Amino acid sequence: MSAYLWDQPGVPQKGWACIGMWDFDEPSHTCEMCSNESVRYVHYMRHPEFPRELAVGHVCAAHMQNEAETEARERRLKS
Repeated sequence: MSAYLWDQPGVPQKGWACIGMWDFDEPSHTCEMCSNESVRYVHYMRHPEFPRELAVGHVCAAHMQNEAETEARERRLKS
């Protein structure tokens, strides 16, 4: 079984909404979608057809939602 949620059946690829973000001050979090272990800015994502929220990095959040919205959200957090 793959560690990547992208490969798992039943995990939506699009249509997620960001419900919050957090800056961990250093790249210390693991993305729950791709298993990247060096995430600093965590996007908390929710989907109506998935049973729990996911904590993911910028790249996965952009694929799950809308890239322009994701980039703007992260710029606001950084400033």
